[in-house]
Amino acid sequence: MLPTPIFRRIGAMTYDFLLHAALWMIVSGIFTGVVLKGQELDNEHQYMLSFTLFPLLVLVSFSFVSYFWRKNQQTLGMQAWRLKIVNKEGKTPSMAQIAIRFAIGFVTLGAGIIWCLFDREKRSLQDVLSPTNIVYIPKSI
Repeated sequence: MLPTPIFRRIGAMTYDFLLHAALWMIVSGIFTGVVLKGQELDNEHQYMLSFTLFPLLVLVSFSFVSYFWRKNQQTLGMQAWRLKIVNKEGKTPSMAQIAIRFAIGFVTLGAGIIWCLFDREKRSLQDVLSPTNIVYIPKSI
């Protein structure tokens, strides 16, 4: 398995962020419509939205990522950049590994990727602590 160049990781993260942003807009619109039911946004509804929408969006993001990582070891952004997530045995990561990786990425806002610049094996902080790895899939000849 080849070390993954950081520009590929950033490219995949950017693609996935755009997909997440679109998904968040759709979920936010539907959720807000359901909560407000055509009414004005008053203090009661604003309070409810502020404490329920954010956890819902985090859950949606985790579901999105875990589904694709468990299904074919790639999110859509990773597919475009020919990257794949594997565990130490080169297989699909467990749900626990996916949850750890997601939590670290979420808490650091993706800044764990900077770790790649200092790690001999070009692993991110998420790679080290989960333990998983993002591998580059070279083009077939």
